[in-house]
Amino acid sequence: MDYIRDLVLLLILAKILGLPLRSKGIHPIVGHVLAGVILGPYVLGIVYPSENLATIASVALLLLLFYTGLTTDFRELRRRGLYIILIGSFGVIATFFIAYTILYIIGITGLQALFLAIVISNTATETVAATIAYVGGREI
Repeated sequence: MDYIRDLVLLLILAKILGLPLRSKGIHPIVGHVLAGVILGPYVLGIVYPSENLATIASVALLLLLFYTGLTTDFRELRRRGLYIILIGSFGVIATFFIAYTILYIIGITGLQALFLAIVISNTATETVAATIAYVGGREI
């Protein structure tokens, strides 16, 4: 039952961190990630990854993706298609070049830097889905 305590702690801290971020125009998902980092094994060491938490996270991710599909307005996507493609592409390309530059500065070059920059620039579907829902006025 420790995973219930862990989940409650994570949710409370995520909400505490997310509220002030939202008031500053920053997506609350940043607070959720920070909650995991702060409570996780590398900072405070209060919450550790477990099979139960991984299962809950998988179910939550599925629900998020289902909800995103249910609330997606495909007419709006079609209307703004080029804009969405340009913004999405710019985000990936900019992240790739920033990651590659940082890797080069710290001494990782060649194929290793290229591979790591590609991995880092990969957008996370769940983050994009949550951001789209938030921008559309349907915070998750």
